[in-house]
Amino acid sequence: MQIRSTGNRVLYTSARTGAMAAITIDVGRALAQPDALTLFVTERYRLYTELLGSLAMASVEHERWPLHAATLVSLEETVRRAARLPEDTMPTLVHYSPGVHVRVGAPRRLPNARASSP
Repeated sequence: MQIRSTGNRVLYTSARTGAMAAITIDVGRALAQPDALTLFVTERYRLYTELLGSLAMASVEHERWPLHAATLVSLEETVRRAARLPEDTMPTLVHYSPGVHVRVGAPRRLPNARASSP
């Protein structure tokens, strides 16, 4: 993944086998008090991945993300198609964060959970 910033405009580009994304946003004002939905979608403390053909989970530790309002300028991606998700809607909730320090624990395979291949 690459991130390029020019003023308040940020371009994210990412590629992996079978999927790509190019997302441009304009960063707006800092959010002093994010609403409940914003907190729900940004305060994630667990991640899921594939490990040796099985679903695995790892704990994630981080401070609350400092969030800014943002406007989607452009979106080109094949990530949803690769994940077999609907592609017919544009995101309606867009935020930006300059980031926080994140610590990810060791992944643990989940019993009886097979990873699905896209």
